[in-house]
Amino acid sequence: MAGWLVTVRGIRYRSGRSLVVFLLAVVATTAAVLAPAYTGAAEQSALTDTLRAMPAQTLGLTVTGASASDVDVASLHNQALPLVRERTELSAVLGRPYEGATGAATLSSLSGAPASFVVYRSGVCGHVRLVAGACPAAGGDEVLVHADVARRFHLAVGDRLDFRSGTPHRIAGIYRVRDTGERYWWGGGRFGTDPGSDSDPQERVQPLLSNDPAAAGWKGVGSGQYELDFPVDVGAVRLAAVPALRAQLRSLDPALSDVSMRSGTGLPDAFTTAQREQDAVTGSVPVVAVPLVLLCWFVLYLMVASLTEERGPEIALAKLRGFRGPATVRFGLGEALALIVLAAPVGVLVGLAVVEVMADVALADGTHVAPTASVAYVALVALAGAALAAALAARRTMALPVMALLRRVPARGRWRATVVEGGVVALAAAALYQALSDPTSRLGLVAPPLLALVAGLVAARLLGLTAGRRLRWSRGRLRPPALLAAARLARRPLTQRIVVAVTVAVSLLSFAAAAWDVAGHNRVRVAQDQVGAASVYTVDAAGPQALRDAVARADPAGRYLMPAMQSQVHYGDGNVTVLAVDPARLPAVAAWSGLSTDRVRALARTLPGRPAPTLTVHGPLSVRLTAGHITTHRPVQVVALVARADAGPREVPLGTLRAGDRTYAAALPGCGGGCTLTGLGLSRYPGDFGHLAATLRVTAVSDAGHALDAGLTAPGRWRNGTAGAQASVTLTTDGGLGIACTSDDPADLVVTYHGEPERLPAVLSGAAPADDARATRFEFPAFGGTPLPFTVTGRTDVVPRAGRHALLVDLANVQRVQATQVDPQESDTGPTYQVWAAAGTPAGVLARLGVPVLHTDSLAAVLDRLGRQAPALALRLYLVAGVAALLLSLGAVLLTAYVGVDARLYELAALRVVGLSQADLTAAVRREYRVLLGVPLVAGLVAGAAGAVLMLPVIRLVTSSDAGVHRVYALGPWWVPGAVLVTVAGLVAVAYGVARMFGHARPESLREGAR
Repeated sequence: MAGWLVTVRGIRYRSGRSLVVFLLAVVATTAAVLAPAYTGAAEQSALTDTLRAMPAQTLGLTVTGASASDVDVASLHNQALPLVRERTELSAVLGRPYEGATGAATLSSLSGAPASFVVYRSGVCGHVRLVAGACPAAGGDEVLVHADVARRFHLAVGDRLDFRSGTPHRIAGIYRVRDTGERYWWGGGRFGTDPGSDSDPQERVQPLLSNDPAAAGWKGVGSGQYELDFPVDVGAVRLAAVPALRAQLRSLDPALSDVSMRSGTGLPDAFTTAQREQDAVTGSVPVVAVPLVLLCWFVLYLMVASLTEERGPEIALAKLRGFRGPATVRFGLGEALALIVLAAPVGVLVGLAVVEVMADVALADGTHVAPTASVAYVALVALAGAALAAALAARRTMALPVMALLRRVPARGRWRATVVEGGVVALAAAALYQALSDPTSRLGLVAPPLLALVAGLVAARLLGLTAGRRLRWSRGRLRPPALLAAARLARRPLTQRIVVAVTVAVSLLSFAAAAWDVAGHNRVRVAQDQVGAASVYTVDAAGPQALRDAVARADPAGRYLMPAMQSQVHYGDGNVTVLAVDPARLPAVAAWSGLSTDRVRALARTLPGRPAPTLTVHGPLSVRLTAGHITTHRPVQVVALVARADAGPREVPLGTLRAGDRTYAAALPGCGGGCTLTGLGLSRYPGDFGHLAATLRVTAVSDAGHALDAGLTAPGRWRNGTAGAQASVTLTTDGGLGIACTSDDPADLVVTYHGEPERLPAVLSGAAPADDARATRFEFPAFGGTPLPFTVTGRTDVVPRAGRHALLVDLANVQRVQATQVDPQESDTGPTYQVWAAAGTPAGVLARLGVPVLHTDSLAAVLDRLGRQAPALALRLYLVAGVAALLLSLGAVLLTAYVGVDARLYELAALRVVGLSQADLTAAVRREYRVLLGVPLVAGLVAGAAGAVLMLPVIRLVTSSDAGVHRVYALGPWWVPGAVLVTVAGLVAVAYGVARMFGHARPESLREGAR
């Protein structure tokens, strides 16, 4: 008991030094706890981000019948809902389910209307905006009709709709949807879709909405399907609950199968995807924390060693009074060990608080720190490590004899230190080799600290050797300040340890700043490549022209918005993305990585070509044609090919071909709003394989009596569009469009009008989609099955949002091509219509678009998400560790000076007595610390730069795999210069503080006996 009382009194007596040891132990425990706590929070963040990135209907749980006739909404509630709710872990993360029913119906009462859907969703009236009428009564047979359908077919509230072989249903109201991308609609709610596979896209019918759960079973409604949709509360999915959720999802399917039901959810796939990111986090974040923990222990070692050395005379007196073995250890080390034990719980709390702050700033919303068993285990390891560091620091002093303790002779280096240093060099070489030879190795983030440690050891050794040689050479030759500084640097092992600590800290911070800067630059490039602009809105537009009209209406000046159409075509072993844009708006809107605005403007100028005017017709259409020689066995029809927006060309008969100069004319049904004349042709009698030959000349084309500028004498304006293999068509432009044709094929003979350039200008990224990857002219089915001629007007590494194998073309040219050559049914996938918005776009501009927004991508959101990937999390912690390491090392310099300040002032006072001036003593101190801090500054910066050059090419910078990331090693103007400036400022401040500390050595202190 008496021993512990002595320990407590010693702590009180040396309160300032005791506080320093306590704080260092707290920092060491905090640094150790950061690894498991931050890793756990980062894993939770990765899980949350993965779940939030998935569409609600893909992630959520959907329960349906095994077949359409097995269940209805009532049986889903009575049987499926209890099976879900009894699985408590699963039920805890699922929200209130939506009831749904969908069936296909034909509106027999509306002439020309295609098939539609009848859709029931629980609470439907709360998610639509009623333009007219009221919400249908629950369980009633009334319906809501979309405003576009009502306008197209002249419907009003109170009208009745008849389904085929069904009963009439009253229209209770007319609606518009607030947001078709809302989670409630579970993937679209059938808006803008059509059950018919060959329907005209122009005739899309929005669904009829009902408030009756049995709507899918109404008479005349077929293919009924009932479902129960459970949204996932992403914020409620905790990392610790994932195994239980997997198990309960596996057990749910057999239970539902027993009652003729089935389920679907994307949760298991999301967990698997998140696990890959979590593995990357656990493989990088803890590795980053290790150097900081080791540096904390090393600084604690320096501090305890200085304190124990300062207490040398006390320990000598204790030995003289009979203390032996354990008693001496308890007397000399008890204070430090007690402080370390007291600091452990405080360090745990501080570490958890720091991680909570980091989670709030840098991790996904809703992520919090969780105290786990691993945190407690690591805290115990940190406690043991700190205690071991203290014991090692005090071991040599405790073992010295009494006379050595009283003389206070500085310790000399031993051979064991050389062995340890050799081991560190060997370990660093092995880690560097492993990291460079295997980029997937986890040693990539360990190699820079090891390189820094080697640099620190080399710098310390060289400094000691240089100072010793200078001291031996300079006796009698150097001025006193240089001599005193060399003596201090050469004879004290503590000096070399401080050099190592400062070198490691400077290297860590400089490497972290460079890595974070380079990684941030690459994250911006990746985000720009993925998004393409500050914001990109995927919209539900009726077609390219409707999209362009909407953008022109919202932003007539072209300052903020740009229309775009994107599609993918399978080619070879991959895909080629085709992006059609408005070249005039592209420079103001696009975020193009690696290209300046002037370069983007130069590329955009190459896209439009020189298009001819589009032939817009309303009808009646007339064609003046002179037929010379005609050979045919069956009558042949003169036809015109016309196309409405977003529909393929259709034939309109103009009359039977006869010899002589005649006018062929016909009305154009469905073209009241305007159609495009895409071609002329001869339509053969069905099944006629006989020989056909004709010589024709088209001299005029008119619409509603007004002559059209059809380019009949312009070369290249009209081209052969005949598909028959046994047909030949020759075109001339003398005095009109001359057509000489022969055919033994039943296919129609067609000549097509081309307003677009003969070859579509395109900016290409990657290899050309042709046999010759370097081709500048090629044919490619960019928008469907019809190969189109392209000419490359520019090349770039990447096309924004389209990738590194893409074509960038003019949207206006695409419209003309689609109108004349491309059948939408031939496309691999339908195009997506987008509106790109520049940074700072006013909200009012977006509000004027007038088209439903299906999905939004933003540069800020992607950057935010990339900033929470494993590499960014590890490098952010690296940056924090670098700053902490610098503060620790500077603190170690100050504290070791402060601990020995009395003895040092006593020495300086003695030197004043023998004749040295205060100016010489001050100059000696400044020279000593200028070398002591300047050498590790240079060594640390060199080691940090070397680590960056060697390791940045092999460590992950953007994603857990960096797949598809084409790195650019560029430094910005802030991070690295800022880190260097902060480091230099810190070192200067420490040197100034030490000089002030030793700046007043008074000879009177010798009489006072201060030591």
